[in-house]
Amino acid sequence: MKAFFDSLPSLLVVFATLVGINHSRAQAQAVARTAIVVSGDSDQWLVEQAERIEELLRNQPELVLPADSGLNSVLAGVFPANVTSASQRASKLRRKLGAGETRDVAVLRRLGQQIECTSLVVVRRQSHRMFLFMFDVKQAAFFTRSLDLASISDVSLRRYVTIRALAAQNGMPPPPKPLPVVNHGAVQAVQPVDQKENWFEANWHILVSVAVVGVLAGAYFVARNAGDSPQSVIEFSLE
Repeated sequence: MKAFFDSLPSLLVVFATLVGINHSRAQAQAVARTAIVVSGDSDQWLVEQAERIEELLRNQPELVLPADSGLNSVLAGVFPANVTSASQRASKLRRKLGAGETRDVAVLRRLGQQIECTSLVVVRRQSHRMFLFMFDVKQAAFFTRSLDLASISDVSLRRYVTIRALAAQNGMPPPPKPLPVVNHGAVQAVQPVDQKENWFEANWHILVSVAVVGVLAGAYFVARNAGDSPQSVIEFSLE
């Protein structure tokens, strides 16, 4: 037992090193590839919303959007002249959106894979209002919460997209779940977004690591003090 506690300082160093490596890896992976896609028939109103969202997200350090302006245009429903063949293929897929949730999932997955994005920001009109959905390409599923674009601030929109895009990129919580299948033209009930995201969901592994280090360190110092011999105290006499 004494040998174990004597080796605790070395174990703590190794454990802290592993935690640092994992944290560095998490930071290195904290960049998500995403793109804005207009679902269904596009019009000037939807195009303007897609361009506004792109402008808000373009300078987010955690996000990488397509650099090809022609690709961004066709994903918003605009078909400019002199687009690349890749943009033409993306445009054909985008025009298939809006035929129902089940079919949209398959099309969005193919589209995300084609343009090499792990998530998609989907803008959709429902009952004369516009909503934003996040789609996880790897899991082929929508995140359950959506945003009403008429009542959300720019800061909340950036936060909403960034958290879910990183979750899709790194396989981190919150996990996406498929939206229920609805008939074409039916209005999908939209859950309001919770403006206070759970900070612990993204940092729980760091908290657990700190707690384990604290427990080990406490056990080491308690054991060391308990093992002190009485002979370590210098006794003296007046004689």
